[in-house]
Amino acid sequence: MSMPRPLLLRAALAINAVAAFAAGVMLFVAPGTIPAMVGIPLDRSQFFIAYLLAASELGLSVAAALALKASRDAVRVAVASLVVMHVASGVGGTLALDQGASYVILWNVLARVAIVALLIGGWIAMPVAPMTLRRSDQRNAERLP
Repeated sequence: MSMPRPLLLRAALAINAVAAFAAGVMLFVAPGTIPAMVGIPLDRSQFFIAYLLAASELGLSVAAALALKASRDAVRVAVASLVVMHVASGVGGTLALDQGASYVILWNVLARVAIVALLIGGWIAMPVAPMTLRRSDQRNAERLP
């Protein structure tokens, strides 16, 4: 059963779906472009790494898009997966900064902090599904005085 989504969560999922899709396509079509934007040159022998990242981005894009219309449990799985990916990517960006990478990566880390806040805030604001009883529980409840 589909549940209403708070605007915050819908926005976070939609942003994730569109951004991850765009990044995935770009990493397949022009694998060196995104890394070059942060000062990391890739030669053709390293494109496979970009292709693996592209596949992950496309998978996360689909998860975020499907979560817009999914059950509460499916949304929970999608949000948890997206939060883990963004937090881990933020940690990776922070490590890269510590190792002397371009400060352009700082914008990526800050964007991930913002999207994690949107995802968690939207999840917290999501209404709780009404409880339903199994038939055996309903029969037992009817027997109570």
